[in-house]
Amino acid sequence: MRRVWVLFIVVSLIFLFNGCKFKINQSYNIRDNSVLGSGVTTINGSIHIGSNCRVNGKCMTVNGVISVDDNSVVRNLQTVNGGISVGRNCEVRGSLESVNGSVDCESGTLVRKKIRTVNGDVNLDSTTVHRDLITYNGNIGIQRNSRVLGDIRIKSGKGDKSRIHHITIKLEKGSVVEGDILVDNDPTLDVTVFVSNDSKVKGMIRNAKTVEK
Repeated sequence: MRRVWVLFIVVSLIFLFNGCKFKINQSYNIRDNSVLGSGVTTINGSIHIGSNCRVNGKCMTVNGVISVDDNSVVRNLQTVNGGISVGRNCEVRGSLESVNGSVDCESGTLVRKKIRTVNGDVNLDSTTVHRDLITYNGNIGIQRNSRVLGDIRIKSGKGDKSRIHHITIKLEKGSVVEGDILVDNDPTLDVTVFVSNDSKVKGMIRNAKTVEK
């Protein structure tokens, strides 16, 4: 975790000196219908992006959340100690990445690259993810005709190896994973994949239990 903090601060300073909007101990609010040519970085503050916005740079925060309202276009969103929520009919032209926070996408959202969490759940509602969905310790809910065009990967962490990590992956209401569901070969990972009758995993499922319902 210390490494993550140091890396985040270094990257934030780089963004600061390259014209990125930067705040410490303050939140950043982007009003509806705004267009930003650069990204936003905060430490100890949240980032809110209004509806019908276009943000052409990376948004990053430590100790805060990132929320995006409906019909907005953003690039990469990253948080440490905070979640990410994306509203309806949004386009993420990069990735969504969170350490110690969940990622939630509402209906009609398109994620052009990957979703990645460490210690955070992922919930997709009528959402398409073009690349992989990766988590180390989070449950995954894929609902209402959502599609993951890459793989779902459950990775082995370097933390506590003395307890079992129970993780669930649920595909419901016509959702599809085009690739594989791949779980690292780690005895501390106990992963169960629930697939409804109208949903499908087109690839293989490795190192996980499968329950069809």
